[in-house]
Amino acid sequence: MAGIKQRSSYANYLNVGASQEDYVLMNAGFTELNEAPSAQTRSKKYVGDKAASKAIIGYDWSTAFNTDMIRSEKAVEFICNIGEMQLIGSEAETDYIIVDFDKPGSADNTFKARKFRVAVEVASFDNNDGEMAATGNLLGIGDLVVGTFNTTTRTFTPGFNEALGTLNVVSSASSTTAGKTKLTVTPSLTGGNSYKYKTAASLSLPVANEPCNSGYTVWDGVSEIVATTGNKILIVEIDASNKAKKAGIATVTSKA
Repeated sequence: MAGIKQRSSYANYLNVGASQEDYVLMNAGFTELNEAPSAQTRSKKYVGDKAASKAIIGYDWSTAFNTDMIRSEKAVEFICNIGEMQLIGSEAETDYIIVDFDKPGSADNTFKARKFRVAVEVASFDNNDGEMAATGNLLGIGDLVVGTFNTTTRTFTPGFNEALGTLNVVSSASSTTAGKTKLTVTPSLTGGNSYKYKTAASLSLPVANEPCNSGYTVWDGVSEIVATTGNKILIVEIDASNKAKKAGIATVTSKA
């Protein structure tokens, strides 16, 4: 269904190196990687209130895994070895990264990522009609770190600078009204976002998450716009907080 985030937009990497970063993709073999933030709450009722006041005070984070025993896959081998050798303490700990492909970074092949220190809990080795599998949990240790993951070098860097998405904007003359232009914008608008525009002799793109306030006009994505042929028109896709997420510039063609 349109607007629903797809599981394929996430990638999961496990560090299988003994003493350094050696991240491998958790894909082949894994039939389940379900994240459970498990928010911890506190409830208190004040004497003058009828209802209790609740607050989030922490998280007991974990990710359940289920994998076929494809031992040629490094992530599967790493996990199974922990369970078979009954490793404990630091020998059963590693780093785990969740990458979000919907949030590209400012450099090529980089994306927003969350890094977790985890203890690998292997709960069972299962016989599924003669095929072996392993189930368990990755148990969070301490706080997550938000950063950038390079899918080519497979390195994690703390901190994230979001890239501005690209809109392809085409201006053509109105078929009915002099002085107006008809715009075609692709890709289509992301659910929950909206458009704004500005037009002038010269324009530049905003940076990602720049507030789009002064000088912008709200656009419904359909209506023709009054603009001067030869000038530039900037279309910006903004989120609910009025911050730039995508943008594109075209040269105006209006009906004479």
